[in-house]
Amino acid sequence: MKECVMYQTGFVLTMVCNLNCKLCSNYSPYYQKPPYYSMEYLREELRRYFSIVTHIKKLMVTGGEPFLHPDLANFITEVSKYQNQLDVFGVITNGTRLPSEEFLKAAKDFGEKFHVLIDDYGPELSVHAKELASILKEYGIAYILRTYYGEDAHCGGWVYFGDLKEKKWSEQEAESLYSKCAYPQKYHFAFDLVDGAMYPCSACRRCKELGTADNYEEYIDLFDDNLTIEQQREKIERIYQLKSLKACAYCNGMTDDSPRFATAQQLNMEELNCIRSGAEQYAEL
Repeated sequence: MKECVMYQTGFVLTMVCNLNCKLCSNYSPYYQKPPYYSMEYLREELRRYFSIVTHIKKLMVTGGEPFLHPDLANFITEVSKYQNQLDVFGVITNGTRLPSEEFLKAAKDFGEKFHVLIDDYGPELSVHAKELASILKEYGIAYILRTYYGEDAHCGGWVYFGDLKEKKWSEQEAESLYSKCAYPQKYHFAFDLVDGAMYPCSACRRCKELGTADNYEEYIDLFDDNLTIEQQREKIERIYQLKSLKACAYCNGMTDDSPRFATAQQLNMEELNCIRSGAEQYAEL
């Protein structure tokens, strides 16, 4: 069987988050009951993932907020069993929580392939970002601290993908957007692994959840036992070869000239209720 090498996958342990950010790229505030996965389920998800993917260049734990999952340290230890199948492994956090001793030990034991990516949204939100960086430095654990506030905010701010509810681009326009979007071009897709399924990007997953794209099949269901491992790998390969995704017709994309917005603006309860009821995406940008 031929190999299946992927570039990047974001592995979601939970969509639970302690921030309710406007324009959240992973749509965490949308869920009335955010998905939360047991260690038993995550262990099986990992096994299935690495039976299909022979090598991943970058595997990141995302969310939600990963530090809210009590089995984060156990998950890191579980991933260490697949070290020979990955180049880089890490955890993305919003800097609101400090690590447990179990986490620090698991991260230290994982070795040089591991790092923590800290997104700092300012002292009022990411209250432990700098302290977390200091602790990681003390333990010799690699980290990256990205500043997402002030005049020098990372990438100039966040990008708004749109409400993803109505089609806005023709096939030709979608292909043009795809050719400029950072997800397929710069990142070679940051596959989003949620609830046992891998999507080329979070917009793809959200379109599937909303049911906006008819007969949506541009994802890999790791728990589909009707497909062989080889057939699953062929699905991944076909996605890499596409000129655009169905979701591109609904999405604003992430391009060099995409408008940038202030990061991590917090939704109030009225806005959250609107979002979760499906009445409105956001009150205003």
